[in-house]
Amino acid sequence: METHRSLQDLDGGRCYGMNPSSTSRPLRTTGILINMQFPGPQIDAVTNDNIVINVFNNLI
Repeated sequence: METHRSLQDLDGGRCYGMNPSSTSRPLRTTGILINMQFPGPQIDAVTNDNIVINVFNNLI
């Protein structure tokens, strides 16, 4: 069962469509965020909302 698909965005980024209802385990994860924030700001959403999160990784 596929849980996400990657689409090439117009500006060269990637767009992932996640479907948390198709996973068999909780999606709770821990992450380190930018600007000295941990955890990051809460995202409030309801079913069928579209959310765009831009992530820039300059570690390499």
